[in-house]
Amino acid sequence: MTAGLLQHYAVFLSGFNYTIDFKKGIENSNIACLSRAPINTNSYTASAINNEMKQLCDATIEQISISIVTYQLLKEETKKDAN
Repeated sequence: MTAGLLQHYAVFLSGFNYTIDFKKGIENSNIACLSRAPINTNSYTASAINNEMKQLCDATIEQISISIVTYQLLKEETKKDAN
């Protein structure tokens, strides 16, 4: 992702008001798993996990970077939010 695109998202998102809520790791497992993935081990299993995590991370970043966020999209997705 280019710096210009990140800057564009930052400017766009700065127009919103946010509330930050604490979530326990057990409630935030989709993100917590990335921070707990092993990094420097020599076993085959750890290597396979690292490869899988890298693929998941790359796919997520690619999906985010090609999404066009519009007011209408934010409005529709916000209506789906249970909170």
